[in-house]
Amino acid sequence: MDEAGDMLTLPPNLVGIAGKGDISSNSAEARLKETQRERKWQKMARVVSKGSHGCGMTFDFDTHSPKLIERTWKGIPDRWRATAWHAFLLASARKRSDSPSDDELIEAYNEYLTQNSPDDVQIDIDVPRTISSHIMFRRRYRGGQRLLFHVLHAMSLHFPETGYVQGMAALAATLLAYYEEEKAFVMLARLWDLRGLDKLYKEGFGGLIEALDNFEKHWLGQGEIAAKLVGIALP
Repeated sequence: MDEAGDMLTLPPNLVGIAGKGDISSNSAEARLKETQRERKWQKMARVVSKGSHGCGMTFDFDTHSPKLIERTWKGIPDRWRATAWHAFLLASARKRSDSPSDDELIEAYNEYLTQNSPDDVQIDIDVPRTISSHIMFRRRYRGGQRLLFHVLHAMSLHFPETGYVQGMAALAATLLAYYEEEKAFVMLARLWDLRGLDKLYKEGFGGLIEALDNFEKHWLGQGEIAAKLVGIALP
């Protein structure tokens, strides 16, 4: 929890997170609200670089901003999730002198694709079972399934002490819905190094059991956050 907490460290203002009424996601009111949230995030984003003809712009955020922290707790608009997630992890990586850059991780990723992994057979079995109802992952050995195999294969080589573990595929598939395969690998590698996911997937899942126990006792059982979660619980 200490490793995962270098972002969002200020007391979050969760007031107003609960929905006011039953608003359909397809309704004009919901679309207007989402557009307004997107504009707020656009104002917080800082342009790092601009691509040609206005395409391929890169953004980051002031991760110490109380306003950014509050709005992150409320939920990042879907259009800004890929940008925000990457910016948050990059900010954490810059705090550690031993963290590789995006380019270094991408270079390692491409190198891993030329090697064999002892986990390839199990990865190949699990890939078709992962979010198979999603259009990206329906076709065997095609599209998203192929990319998912590549990312999991690379992760098994990048973290040989963990290798591939069931449960990693759903997380990788979620990231592939937002990033190209190389960037999805970058995100996963940083989640392992900077957010403590390496402990959750260790053999025996001792870290996962400890985290769940901690969440139940210290987050849900007492304190301000527990009260807020109870307050927004569905009836």
